[in-house]
Amino acid sequence: MGAATPTRPCESYASKRVSVLMSEFALRNPICPDEVLRTQADRLTTIAGMPSVRLGIVPLGVALPTITMHGVERGRPRRGGYALQLLVGPGQYGVVPIPEDNVATPSEVMRSLGIVQEGDPILRRVARPFELPAESEDARRVVAELNSAAERIAQVHTFGKGMGIAAPQIGIDRAAAIVRTPDGEAITLLNPQIIESGGAIDEQYEGCLSFFDVRGQVPRPHVIHVEHADINGQKRITVFERGVARLVAHEVDHLHGRLYTDHMRPWVEPIPVEQYRGTGTGWTY
Repeated sequence: MGAATPTRPCESYASKRVSVLMSEFALRNPICPDEVLRTQADRLTTIAGMPSVRLGIVPLGVALPTITMHGVERGRPRRGGYALQLLVGPGQYGVVPIPEDNVATPSEVMRSLGIVQEGDPILRRVARPFELPAESEDARRVVAELNSAAERIAQVHTFGKGMGIAAPQIGIDRAAAIVRTPDGEAITLLNPQIIESGGAIDEQYEGCLSFFDVRGQVPRPHVIHVEHADINGQKRITVFERGVARLVAHEVDHLHGRLYTDHMRPWVEPIPVEQYRGTGTGWTY
């Protein structure tokens, strides 16, 4: 995590009262946006008369030092969910873990960040297209909400292959989606349709924010031609290839009421995310 080994354990780097209160807060709020946790940490340190504390959320399973909480050696967190990382001064920090029996699953974390989960009917409806340019302001607002959701999600998960969000995934029944490529390019899609595909077809693992507890192998073509509109209603055709084509096709599916599981071979099942070894890595071509 880039921090030095703590000189004092969690119980003693700060007052015991703050440590206990933060761990109790974590128990009551296992899935909680970063800004809420930050506010809670600030409030508690103010009560205790301590210096300012910076709070971050780190994935469990990373190489954390041995944790001491309430005088008990907890060891290193071993599986999904998040821990609270409190930092006080240079080289001094503590981690208040969320116990394993109260760990938020990846899908629960996404739900807490505003992502609609599988089973909601909106994910199986064809999204309503925009009448452009008449609805350009509506389109801008939806895209802004998609980008805001992407920022929240990027705080808690690393997307080595890029990521995307479609409007139905944030509860908006409109034909808009965004994609962020592994190279950092931002793609906005309004009223997109795949009108042609070509090249080889390969099978790679995909994840979906609306059921993030699993990953599934999905066959897709290397090249797709997408017709979409700009904010002024001008139609254009863009050709996407390889990993970006896969990201775009995934989001276009969402706008037509489809999920990646619809494309999987009948005898292939998604695997639990704990078994997936590709998190943080790029596409393989």
